[in-house]
Amino acid sequence: MDEFTITVKIANRSYRLKIQREEEEEIRNAVEQINSSIKAYAENIAYKDEQDLVALVALEEKISNINCRKEKKELEEEIDTQFIETTQLLSKYK
Repeated sequence: MDEFTITVKIANRSYRLKIQREEEEEIRNAVEQINSSIKAYAENIAYKDEQDLVALVALEEKISNINCRKEKKELEEEIDTQFIETTQLLSKYK
């Protein structure tokens, strides 16, 4: 395990994270996307402090996550159905 510490900045606050080297690019990309979303909200809505913006980004990401899980489940069900149908079709030729 090639573990090391990085510091990332989200909403003008620094966070030290202990990560695997292979995770670094993904984490830095995620931080960049979070900060980009925070900036977009800051430019388009009235807010009291950055916590409001962080909360909106968290909500947006959770909704996206829920939708992805739902879509994944639907795709898995479709694959299962197609597998069963294919298996039944092939069994006719045995």
